[in-house]
Amino acid sequence: MITMEEMQTLRQTERRHMIGVKNAFAAGLDGAAQESKPLFPFYKACIDYLKFSLGRFHAQGRGNTDRLRPLVGDNPNDLKIVSDIQSMLDKSETEIAALSDAMDRFEEDQNSGQSAFQDAGARYISFYGSTFVRRKDPAQHIIARHFSDEEYWRLTNDFTKTSIETEQRLYDAVKTAAPTGISLDWKP
Repeated sequence: MITMEEMQTLRQTERRHMIGVKNAFAAGLDGAAQESKPLFPFYKACIDYLKFSLGRFHAQGRGNTDRLRPLVGDNPNDLKIVSDIQSMLDKSETEIAALSDAMDRFEEDQNSGQSAFQDAGARYISFYGSTFVRRKDPAQHIIARHFSDEEYWRLTNDFTKTSIETEQRLYDAVKTAAPTGISLDWKP
C-alpha cells in the first residue's frame, strides 16, 4: 500500500513531468530546437505522454466531482465550483482529443498534416495556459469540509505499479526524443 507521503511525491512528480512535457512541446512548436533532426518523433512522444497523464488527471477530477456533488447539497457557490470543474474537464478532454486527432493525421502524412498539427498544438498550449494555469485546486475548501487528509488521499489513490512504470516510460521517451535546445526541466 502506498503511503500518503509516497502518493503526494508521485503526484507531484507526475504533475511536474506533465508541465515539463507541455512546456517542451510548446518550445518545439515555437522553434526552440537547435538541430535539424525531424521533430515528429518528439511531438509524438509528447502527445503520447500528455494523453496518458491527462487521462489520469481527468479520471482523478471526475472521481472528485462524483464524490463532491452529493456532498455540496444546494450550496450555490459549491455547486458552481463542482460544475466549473466538470466543465473544465469536458473542455480539456475535447482539446486533448483534437490534438491527438491532429497527431494521427500528421502521422499519416507528415507533409500535409504538419501545419494542421502545429495549429492544433498552438490551440492546445493556449487552452492549457488559459485554463490550468489559473486553476489552483478550486475545490480544496469543499474537500476539507468533508474528508480528512488521510481519507481524501486514500480515496484518490490511483497509483499502481503499471501506472507508475507507464508514466516513467512515456516521460523517458520524451526526454530521449527531445532535440537539443528543448528542456523538460520544470520546478515550481
